[in-house]
Amino acid sequence: PCASVTGAKAALLRVEPLKWLLVSESEVAEPGIDPADGTVLELGHARTVIHVAGPRARDLMARMVPLDLRPARLPEGTVAGTAMHHVGVTVLARNAGFDILAPRSFGLSLWEMLLDSASQFGAEVV
Repeated sequence: PCASVTGAKAALLRVEPLKWLLVSESEVAEPGIDPADGTVLELGHARTVIHVAGPRARDLMARMVPLDLRPARLPEGTVAGTAMHHVGVTVLARNAGFDILAPRSFGLSLWEMLLDSASQFGAEVV
């Protein structure tokens, strides 16, 4: 749990002991899983990804989520489930920043909140 692997086309995030998320910017083939071992659910329209980057991205995120974001506790490739302003999100430490996987219905409000706070830290929100 809490680990990820990134390939050329997608990232596989292990968010819970028996739960994985396959994240990609483009369409990928559905993983072949024996029905006795599990199931695949298409969630492409359920989440949106917000990336926070910059030298002080960690400082910005520390004010938004109740996680220990120090590199020793949340190194590159680590996945964590948490809340951001009462919204359940998944955070992935990636590319010296963070990907926030948020429910699509809250994506715009979370993005605007991050964008409003990013300028004081020189962080970039995309």
